[in-house]
Amino acid sequence: MKYSEYFIPTLKEAIGNEENESVKLMIRAGLIRKVVSGVYFYMPAGYKILNKIESLLREEMKSLKANEILNPKLIPLELSLKEEDEDENICFKDRNGRGFSLGTNYEKLIFDILKSEIKSYKSLPLMLYSIDDEFRDERRPRAGLLRAREFKTFNIYSFNKLEEDFDESFGKMDLATKSFLKKVNLESIKVRCDYDPLDKIYSYDYVVESENGDYNYVNCENCGYKSAKDYTAVKIDCIKDEDNLLEMKKISTPDVRTIDELVSFLNTSAKKFAKTLIYTADEKTVAVMVRGDREVNENKVKKYLNAKDMKLADEETILKVTNAQVGFAGPVGIKADILLVDNEITYMRNIVVGANDTGYHLINVNYGRDFEGIVGDFRNITQDDLCPVCGSKISIKKGIKVASLNKNEYDSGIKYRDEKGEEKSVLTALCSIGISRVMSAVSEISHDDRGILWPFEIAPFKVDVIIASVKDELQVKVAHEIYNNLKNKGIDVLMDDRDERAGVKFNDADLLGIPVRITVGKKVKDGFVEVKLRSEEISKDVKIEDVLSELNYLG
Repeated sequence: MKYSEYFIPTLKEAIGNEENESVKLMIRAGLIRKVVSGVYFYMPAGYKILNKIESLLREEMKSLKANEILNPKLIPLELSLKEEDEDENICFKDRNGRGFSLGTNYEKLIFDILKSEIKSYKSLPLMLYSIDDEFRDERRPRAGLLRAREFKTFNIYSFNKLEEDFDESFGKMDLATKSFLKKVNLESIKVRCDYDPLDKIYSYDYVVESENGDYNYVNCENCGYKSAKDYTAVKIDCIKDEDNLLEMKKISTPDVRTIDELVSFLNTSAKKFAKTLIYTADEKTVAVMVRGDREVNENKVKKYLNAKDMKLADEETILKVTNAQVGFAGPVGIKADILLVDNEITYMRNIVVGANDTGYHLINVNYGRDFEGIVGDFRNITQDDLCPVCGSKISIKKGIKVASLNKNEYDSGIKYRDEKGEEKSVLTALCSIGISRVMSAVSEISHDDRGILWPFEIAPFKVDVIIASVKDELQVKVAHEIYNNLKNKGIDVLMDDRDERAGVKFNDADLLGIPVRITVGKKVKDGFVEVKLRSEEISKDVKIEDVLSELNYLG
């Protein structure tokens, strides 16, 4: 492709107010443009990168003998897996009043189709895959392509009749995912996404470590345990207070609504307080109690309740449950349908809680004497906690989630008849790889102050042949010869034939992140061109006739 015939609108400075450096570079490189927050337009070179990622993934599917399908973008609301989650789905009604959602998750739709297609054991095992545009009504779209409202995913669906078949296909999907990530130079970490650290694992996220990532995971250097922060069990590491149980008292705390304000007002540690948060879950009110310096883990609460929908209660509900304004909820006498108490609370003595009365708190409150509830692990893990497996110190790291692999947690409803004619349930699993997330992760991990360093496999072009001066006939002639020779070898090559200064062309080549740069300049009269790798600082002179052999590794 000649640069003069290709649309690559590079910029000296990023436009807009993007905070993410890699997104700024992609905008400057002419790969993407921001439409609105969380929605991006892909320019030709950016779309080409997406297509190359898709091609790599399709190649991996050959070893799995998977068949490609195409999902519709419009899904009837009853076939949307998360139909109840109005905050996440983008939903609307057609002119006949029927509800639809833009594709957020296609599992339920596919399961519904296959219920009438899979009848016999002879149809299994089966593996399908799809490349999907997915949509999500993000509350706060951020981090560029990582938290977008529209994004591309590569989904693999596995259907099996026996546990042995399931384990085999699960392993194959794992190997295919790791093979793909290796090809795009992403060193991923497999992170557990389950609550029991000793269970056999059927749920993983593949995470690339990055300080600018939007994903938090727990890491134990001692035993190698890695788990998504939201799913990590917290090991009990406290001794029951031996303080005498003091008399519970009600004290006035006017306009003191937060833990920080309470710490200042009573001049004591947040570890002596317990806060009570009110939620609504499937039309029930749920109060969750954790230590003052802790945070409620909503995933754990939702899983314990087996709730489809859960969110923080509004002020009206809080008033109904506590008889008080926001900021004064407590466990004693609360009218919530369910009271969940984090297990740490049961080890504390003489704590401070809300009094369910505006402007008041209770002191010297004790579990068992003054209130009771359902005790469990309902808090987020912190760096001060210990590894749930070996009890060693942990760290909490940030990363970018690029893929996930999960056993289906609910009954797909797909049945088949085995060799004996008995009806059995199909075992299903899903592997999902974020195509646009992979693109973003590569640009985040592999960039410098000049631009992005794309891996050979997904770079918009593998080679950039630069004509230093288009007014020099010999340079133009040799550049075309090299360009045509590379094209004939099947190498994806760009020839910069613009009437621009060489420095402008060099800057654009670095910005685009093309792995190999060949400069046809003044040395051409001596029979040499310059070859430089984007990942290296120094170029070298190569004889014109040796250029192809020099780049033999490109294929």
